Amino acid sequence: PDASMATTPTATDANAPERERMLDVNGLAELIGVTAKSVRRWRDEGRLPPAIDIGGVIRWRREAVDAWLAERE
Repeated sequence: PDASMATTPTATDANAPERERMLDVNGLAELIGVTAKSVRRWRDEGRLPPAIDIGGVIRWRREAVDAWLAERE
């Protein structure tokens, strides 16, 4: 596996590579100020934007998360 996928990307540049515009569980938790356990539970409950399962690794598109957050302001 690509070692760069293990990082928590935070790039929002539309020209950034797709993997850099993705958030993992820990990155999403940090962004919204909750624990990774809460992110997993909220995902199971359908309270988060749709996630992408890449070979068993869960990621969220940063654009979808930003839109989701904007709806809640």
